[in-house]
Amino acid sequence: MHDKHWTDEELLLRLFDVEQPDGHLETCLDCSRRWEAMQSRYENRPAISGGAIEGRLAAQRLKIRARLENKRKLPSMFAPAFAAMAVIVLIAALAIIPKQPRQPEPQAMSEDEMFEDMFRAAFNVEPEAIEPVQSLFEESQ
Repeated sequence: MHDKHWTDEELLLRLFDVEQPDGHLETCLDCSRRWEAMQSRYENRPAISGGAIEGRLAAQRLKIRARLENKRKLPSMFAPAFAAMAVIVLIAALAIIPKQPRQPEPQAMSEDEMFEDMFRAAFNVEPEAIEPVQSLFEESQ
């Protein structure tokens, strides 16, 4: 399996003959002790009816692992649907977003109009935002 110590799960897989021996148990003293302890507990377990229980448990464990691994992968049959949905959302977003109005080209002003505009803006003490509020208090004629 690898140069590190075996995990309990790897020892269990070996116990149920799911994993093939790779020589690690012969070279690693700690793992071989744990392996022997696990084998002795397994052999001294209470008798369970039926001799094929071990094989069924190993097969069940493999099926569970296969299901878990398959759940992690996104089914490829949904990939075209997701791509089409993304394109539709993109088109809808582009259709909904309002277009930016074109800025009108500045009109040519004479110098007199420009100075008049500047003086009007400079001597106007009230901000533009106050005009709607003032219109509330004006008396209609």
